Amino acid sequence: MTFFKALIVAVALSVAPAAAQDLSDADRAAMTARVDAFNAAFVAGDMAAIFDFMPPPILTRLAAQTGMEEEALLAAMKDQIDAAMAIVTIDSYAMNLDAATYSITPDGTRPYALIPTETVMTVEGAGKMRATSETLAFADAGKWYLVRIDEAAQVTLLTEAYPEFADVTFTPGTLTAVE
Repeated sequence: MTFFKALIVAVALSVAPAAAQDLSDADRAAMTARVDAFNAAFVAGDMAAIFDFMPPPILTRLAAQTGMEEEALLAAMKDQIDAAMAIVTIDSYAMNLDAATYSITPDGTRPYALIPTETVMTVEGAGKMRATSETLAFADAGKWYLVRIDEAAQVTLLTEAYPEFADVTFTPGTLTAVE
């Protein structure tokens, strides 16, 4: 009898994580559409549009931290990105959905994907650089959002806005010179 109980538990444990980590077809399609829309905006240089992919609770936290109204903060962030991009040429950019990993937060409340992301850019005065990271994708109130998590400050902001991610380990991004 003990053998059968152990077998049942082993089978249950081996099946449960796969079900919890997989997205429904509808969620996967919605996430893919959002990634495609983000990619199109990024490649087109439409920096104003990319802020639509930031979860509202994160924007609210950023605004509170800076003491700015959300609209003023968005305008300031767009200006900063425009200034930074004035000396950057994007040579290639890709989010690899085929290599994405799917999971659920440790508390079991929020499915998410980690999408390998690579940008190769030429920075005026610094040369060609490769940035590799993972982009976090998750839904909030039925809408999919994309969050950079390659730096500790970004993860801190994420976990303040979404505490369910506090026990998730994110891999830091890298920036290397390309010869």
